[in-house]
Amino acid sequence: MKKILKRTFWGLGIFLVLIALVVGGFVVKLKAQITVVETGIVAPGIFAVKNTYVNMYILKDSDTYIAFDAGNDVEAVANELKVLNINPDKVTALFLTHSDGDHVGGLKLFKNATVYLSRDEEPLITEKFKRKMGRFNQINTKIYTLLDDQQTVLIGNLKVTGISTPGHTPGSMSFLVNNNFCLLAMLLE
Repeated sequence: MKKILKRTFWGLGIFLVLIALVVGGFVVKLKAQITVVETGIVAPGIFAVKNTYVNMYILKDSDTYIAFDAGNDVEAVANELKVLNINPDKVTALFLTHSDGDHVGGLKLFKNATVYLSRDEEPLITEKFKRKMGRFNQINTKIYTLLDDQQTVLIGNLKVTGISTPGHTPGSMSFLVNNNFCLLAMLLE
């Protein structure tokens, strides 16, 4: 009996090690596919803010700043904004591609911003819809404006159109700015 039990434990141990290797390989491959841009100027009036393994982007038009996503961590985002000489209180609008924590973690830093997100994302933040393994997505504000697919918002001289891109979350949304460039939601994150 002891011999059978010993073989069973060895077999189970080998099986668990193999599973850990496969999962670890998958995680390493996935992280290698994610490209994070260093904090800095991407183009005139367009800034990237690096926050661990994600970016948020800020656009400036005269004195108007708008942001896309809010990063992962309030302190880290605040430090990166100092590097860019951008006062978070000057951001008047914040568009969320989706409500995962690594895209909304720095939300409370932008006290004066109107938060916009897809109408289809709201069930994730109001706990009407459970996501992977029962996890709810949370944003730390109760005040937000819902956008429909193809809806356009004008902020200063910036015209932002929401484009529904479900996949990563049911309400993932990409944004077209001034019919000129598009900020895409991460479909594989």
